[in-house]
Amino acid sequence: MKEREPSTASSSSFRTIPSSSSSSSTSSDSSDSEDPRLLLLYAVRVIQDLLENVDITEEPSIAILKGDEPTVEPKSSNKVMGLYRTMSATFSGIRSPSSPEWFLLTAFVLNGIPTHYTVWKERRDVILQSNRLLNSTLDVLISDMERKNQKIPQNVNAVASEWLPSRKDLESTNGIFSNWRAVCWELNAVKCFNLRYQKNFQVWHHRREMLEVTLKQIEPSLCSTVLASMDSFSQFLRTHHNMEFSQIDERIISGLALEMDGKNYHVWLHRAWFIRAFSFLVSPPSWEALRQLPFGFIKSTGNNVNKFFENFAVKEEWEQLSLTPTVPPCALNEELLYTANLIKSDCLNNSAWCHRFSLFNHDLIYTLMQTSSSVSIQELKEVLHYLCGEELHFALQWCVYNPSNESSFVHARSITVIYQATSLRLLLSNAISEETGYHYLNDEGPIIGSKPLSSHYLSLKKHVSWEDYLNSFSLLQQQLLVLQEVVVPRVDKLYIRTAARDEETVNILHSTFSQFLIDNLHQVYAAIYHSLFVMLEQIWCCYFTEEERNQIHKLLPSNTYIEGIAAVTAQLIQKPIEGCVKFFLESELQAMQLARNLVDKDSIRSKYWKHEIRIIMHRQYGN
Repeated sequence: MKEREPSTASSSSFRTIPSSSSSSSTSSDSSDSEDPRLLLLYAVRVIQDLLENVDITEEPSIAILKGDEPTVEPKSSNKVMGLYRTMSATFSGIRSPSSPEWFLLTAFVLNGIPTHYTVWKERRDVILQSNRLLNSTLDVLISDMERKNQKIPQNVNAVASEWLPSRKDLESTNGIFSNWRAVCWELNAVKCFNLRYQKNFQVWHHRREMLEVTLKQIEPSLCSTVLASMDSFSQFLRTHHNMEFSQIDERIISGLALEMDGKNYHVWLHRAWFIRAFSFLVSPPSWEALRQLPFGFIKSTGNNVNKFFENFAVKEEWEQLSLTPTVPPCALNEELLYTANLIKSDCLNNSAWCHRFSLFNHDLIYTLMQTSSSVSIQELKEVLHYLCGEELHFALQWCVYNPSNESSFVHARSITVIYQATSLRLLLSNAISEETGYHYLNDEGPIIGSKPLSSHYLSLKKHVSWEDYLNSFSLLQQQLLVLQEVVVPRVDKLYIRTAARDEETVNILHSTFSQFLIDNLHQVYAAIYHSLFVMLEQIWCCYFTEEERNQIHKLLPSNTYIEGIAAVTAQLIQKPIEGCVKFFLESELQAMQLARNLVDKDSIRSKYWKHEIRIIMHRQYGN
């Protein structure tokens, strides 16, 4: 195997990796860091002066039983909310009128209570209805004041010019109202809320709802053409709405928010929705491009586990090399590169790993399977093997770089599981799809997952030979070999060094490695166990016949494991077993040994590993 021996003192593979989550905060406590647009809304005197003739409706008193006596809770003295209660009686609801004062008031209310779902809905109702929005502009406010022979006060004008759209903001080149420009204005206006309150569900939901509604307003006859590509949609916006796609590209604001907190669930959810709502942002490479792939490394190794291992080279400068594209040029590449950059900045960012896997699984592999009707089975196999092999290589390099990072181990295993499921579906589609009428290529995800196991994947031995079935696990076995022969030796060296007690070694350890890394070196053993378990569970539930399951119970009864690993090994040596039964029992023995060792190595999760031991011992696979 090609590997350069790293320095034991300060290898780049074992650098201390800081996590972004601990240093991020939901929002800044200092007003100095806030957007100037948001700061304007703290001048509540502006809205009070503008609505000086509006009575304030006090908050209703609520009697709460404390002990035996009812107690009336003190009322809130929030005057902005008092104005909102009064005006909502007239202006609330999609069929109600609107005014600049009402629309401006919603901004002031949200500045005080950014989680107020109803007020976000009120604001959205104005934006999405042209007649109401056109009655809520800065032009209307100025016109109303001029009619009263009043001049708009300077402090009011400063707020209103930022928080009320002008009619020009809402019109396209021909002076026609543009729903896309209206949404664009609001996205820009409330951007300060999103960056100030990044972990607030409502601020992201507001953006999504507006875009979803506006997307649905595109004429059905034009929809497929307009949304076919970035170029066609950009041309649509320029021609009909005098704007650019970049003005509504939510990847920009989500990127800013993720710079503050790379693990923000609401932001990741919003970004994932956006790139799929505008699906041209994650379009995979064309089949013409895929046919030009340099299959050299993958094709030369094929399903040969040892050849893959021999050709696997540890990249000591992996931080820089990790940004190398793993798929041919396409829109999807941009989003994959985005995740690669986040992982490079913080390889412990599990959110970035999850987003990357979702892109790879759904937007690349599944989409290619659905568009493969004009491609031969052999071509499809080669392309899938190449793409999954490249992504597995990406994950394995990170496993070597930081062997305490569970995210990279999970990603590597998940890629091999997707490859195995896809390979198996190709085999079944070729063998029995005509016979059963079931289209296997429509399925997505692992064979055994969160959903109940489909009957179409039972008794696979009738349709798939053991050699072909085992080959579907080739990437998983290649991953296992790299973990066992590359990562485990590195981890074992670290275990030896962490056991040292001399002052010099201890000082080097603490200056080179994080305590988190030292405490989580068991991750590689857990990764090997979980990969073995994937094979055991699927072979037991999907491939074995009932006769073979009974044979295994007789060859190696559950109580044999109580006698210890050595006793089990001795029994296996004495019994003439071969084929799938031999492979299963050898893998099961290895998994059992790992689970027992992990009870001590991963003491925090010792109960979990004891549970896994019981599953293997009693062969409760699939339960």
